[in-house]
Amino acid sequence: MRAARPIAKDEEITISYATPYNPYNVRQEYLQEAFRFTCTCSRCQKGEATDQSLIEIHDLQQSLGNWAADSQASVKQAERLVKVYLEEELDGFLDYAYGHAALTYNSMGSQRGTVKYAQLAAEAAALRNGPQSSDVKTWTDLMSDPMAHSSWRRRKDQAVVVVE
Repeated sequence: MRAARPIAKDEEITISYATPYNPYNVRQEYLQEAFRFTCTCSRCQKGEATDQSLIEIHDLQQSLGNWAADSQASVKQAERLVKVYLEEELDGFLDYAYGHAALTYNSMGSQRGTVKYAQLAAEAAALRNGPQSSDVKTWTDLMSDPMAHSSWRRRKDQAVVVVE
């Protein structure tokens, strides 16, 4: 078992029995049927209030994952995605948010932003899947040579309109 963030002395340690991306009522229903208990973790104590954040996460990831020429993906969206993950205490899944941020920065031609978030994605992926996981290699490769990745300046170059 690995901790995705520092743990304070006497802090309760919990594990997720249900997919944290599911809405509150789906998580509670599953836990009741499968394990016969009502979850009272910090996320579930917020109840359905977390559902709006899950919708926002979904929408941001959809936008950031859109590589079509008309994509509206932005660095601002990537930064917001990371912030929502942190606010929702989804520390164990931060590699997804950091990965979207790394690719978004790379698609805009920012090596500094790419390296920052690729490193964070690699660290988070190592915690979640182990240091030998293919995800760790993906992010370390991006970190070592952002310009060699297919996403390099892809969105920045798409925004340029050539008039002849």
